[in-house]
Amino acid sequence: MQRVPMMPCADGQSRARRDAAFGLNPVSNEAVTAKTAAYTITAQEYGCAFSNSGASGSVTFTLPTCFAGAVVGPIFKMANQTIVLDGKDSDTIDGGATLQNTASEANRAGVILYGISATAWLAMRTGTWNVV
Repeated sequence: MQRVPMMPCADGQSRARRDAAFGLNPVSNEAVTAKTAAYTITAQEYGCAFSNSGASGSVTFTLPTCFAGAVVGPIFKMANQTIVLDGKDSDTIDGGATLQNTASEANRAGVILYGISATAWLAMRTGTWNVV
């Protein structure tokens, strides 16, 4: 069994560095994990890619615990359905509780989230994302 190297993080914790191993999500073993219903991104999935490909309704991604240096995404809008990114507990995304894309932007919108503190995500985005 392969040992997973530990990564020291800005919050003083050490976490397993599994993200981006061969470009595959360690939970789904996919390069881009498509979700068609609400999904909570796990701690093993920092740095992994997600989409709403195949969704016939809104998809909410609940983010894992924020810490300075954390990376979540990219998250791609592949279906013309609403995507909602929800911070865990009281974590904020660009100062708000959620980040949403409700526009008709399939294949043209995406976001990568960077942890800038223990409770705040900064979103680097393309497309029409609204802080709510």
